[in-house]
Amino acid sequence: MRRLGLSATLVCGILIVATHDALGAARVHLSWDACPSALDDIEVAPGDGCRIALWVTGQEEPQRGYAARLVLVAGSGAFPDAWRFDEGGCQPEGMVAIYPFGPPTPTTGCRSLFSGGANPSWAAQFSYDPLDSHAYIDVTVDYGSVSGAPNPTSSYWLIHAIFDHFYSAAGSSGSGTCGGVTESICVRMQHGYYVSEDGSHVDWSSEDDILHSGLVGSSQACSAVPARATTWGTIKSQYRN
Repeated sequence: MRRLGLSATLVCGILIVATHDALGAARVHLSWDACPSALDDIEVAPGDGCRIALWVTGQEEPQRGYAARLVLVAGSGAFPDAWRFDEGGCQPEGMVAIYPFGPPTPTTGCRSLFSGGANPSWAAQFSYDPLDSHAYIDVTVDYGSVSGAPNPTSSYWLIHAIFDHFYSAAGSSGSGTCGGVTESICVRMQHGYYVSEDGSHVDWSSEDDILHSGLVGSSQACSAVPARATTWGTIKSQYRN
């Protein structure tokens, strides 16, 4: 996993918000900007710092851990170099950092979902699949014990990912730059689950929201993004391996 210094300026953000429905189930939503926000369409410029946050409210059951996957898809054409933060991508080392518990120094009212017990183990990865030309953010967390019962009226961090577009450019890639930062990128949560006290995997519900980053007025590029390109059974098997 690449890491980014915490002094980086955050100009934009993706937030995934899960809210409590009438039946008591936590539901997952996507938005840009602060926690919470209804903004779903932004334009990222060269030099911006962008944040992806995954957080949940309405969670009542204690857990042993959780896992989630986000997918980033080009709105049209090839996947832009500006969003290639993977090991073989255009962006240099250290331009993306992914944490499972929110900012190391929280600036919002969101809390860590984990409480008490031994230090948890976790894995976080930004990857790119050349076969489908999609990028993925995968996070899995094992608390090592059962957490305390969450307060369903509180907000809890699940993922905090920071992207630094210092080397990104609006046009084509060049010497020391990664082009296509203003091209359309569509973001969706493919799925996520928490591990209950008995060890079973409980899926979080999703509204299938889609976020767009690109030139203002070009969000229609995300209209053709498929809802679930990968089955959740396949994703779960990857976490178990």
